[in-house]
Amino acid sequence: MSKLKEALEKSSSSGGGNSKKRISNSLCDLINRQIEREFKSFLIYNSMSNYLNYNGLVNGAELFKKYAHEELTHMHIFQDYLLDRNDLPCGCITTDPVEKFESPLQIIEKSFEHEVFVTNSIKEIAQAALNESDFMTYELALKMLKEQVEEEAKFETMLDKIELYKNSDSLNYFIEEEFESKL
Repeated sequence: MSKLKEALEKSSSSGGGNSKKRISNSLCDLINRQIEREFKSFLIYNSMSNYLNYNGLVNGAELFKKYAHEELTHMHIFQDYLLDRNDLPCGCITTDPVEKFESPLQIIEKSFEHEVFVTNSIKEIAQAALNESDFMTYELALKMLKEQVEEEAKFETMLDKIELYKNSDSLNYFIEEEFESKL
């Protein structure tokens, strides 16, 4: 029996619906969950953009619109990966309401917290992939974690700079200038 035929038979006997599937069900579930989280990130950053635009912080609105679209790119990376592994990505359904925001500072704080949450979620994928010796999925997770370092750093840097102006009447002006510098 050829090695290819053996691999296909082994794959089909493992209980998956697709005999050509080249990723475990558990990793597929984690990646589908991440796809949903990336879509939720898009909704969060889009909502933040709308808040900033409504409140006259047009540079911030443009910046967070850019961030929102980056999250869709991340979602597509995970979707394409599952398709490349011959599995069907889930649909992105979220029933969680997007929260309302009270200030530009709160938006930056929430963004940093959210990026830490996303980092931990991707770390879970990396650990599971390593445990299963699925080095291709592990490589994908490492690539996305590298990007998360940048994501966290940009918000942490903003927060550090804002700390200098926190008790100033010109905080919102400084934040808008900071947003403009990131465009």
